[in-house]
Amino acid sequence: MGISILSDICQFRNLTTDNLTDWFLEYKANISDSQYPALFEGCKRIISKEKFRKQLANDSEHYFIKTHERPYDKYFDGEYVVQIVRNPGLSFWSFYNFHREVDKVYNTSLTDIIEGHIHWGSWSDYYSDWYDNAHLLKNRYLFLRYEDLKQNEMVFCSKLSKFTRLPMLSSAIQSFQHYQKINPKMFRQGLIRGWEKYYSKKQLKLLWNIHGKVMQKFGYPEPAYQHGLEKDIY
Repeated sequence: MGISILSDICQFRNLTTDNLTDWFLEYKANISDSQYPALFEGCKRIISKEKFRKQLANDSEHYFIKTHERPYDKYFDGEYVVQIVRNPGLSFWSFYNFHREVDKVYNTSLTDIIEGHIHWGSWSDYYSDWYDNAHLLKNRYLFLRYEDLKQNEMVFCSKLSKFTRLPMLSSAIQSFQHYQKINPKMFRQGLIRGWEKYYSKKQLKLLWNIHGKVMQKFGYPEPAYQHGLEKDIY
């Protein structure tokens, strides 16, 4: 069921083999002494192939993968998708800082990101593609907004447990600040509002003109232009 990469417990492995079994490893979770199967990080090259997707989908084990890929043309019965959307104003600001602090790329502006002049392309094109193709998964597609998740994480955990048919083993949830201390570049602010102050009024209008139609599908309001900067800074 699904696919899994455990990047936090295993190092990137630059394998060239197309034998799926070479990509498997076992790990012991903190919650038990049992051994669980996983895939080495870097396996996307082969697990995107249909024959391997089918093999994993038919496996009795549960696998998870975090990805930014577009939807496939078809899905196997054992493949599930959990998709989380975030207000593009917050997503763009987060990516802008990630690009500078982690990727060390300093020549990309917020305007470039709004207009989709980045590797990942347009936010609206990406989510429209998923919006139009989610029906291929039928009841194996779970859609959530980051803002709703952030405000009630236990509700999200309950939905995820029901969706995956996996039990919740604990009700203890680590705070955002806990992860921020571990990796402040990856866990910067976790904002769900107040993002307009980082944009100029011109950029806010551009964002709404390009992405407003898709934003409204997901219940995101028009930006509060009065909080925008008088000129582009970022």
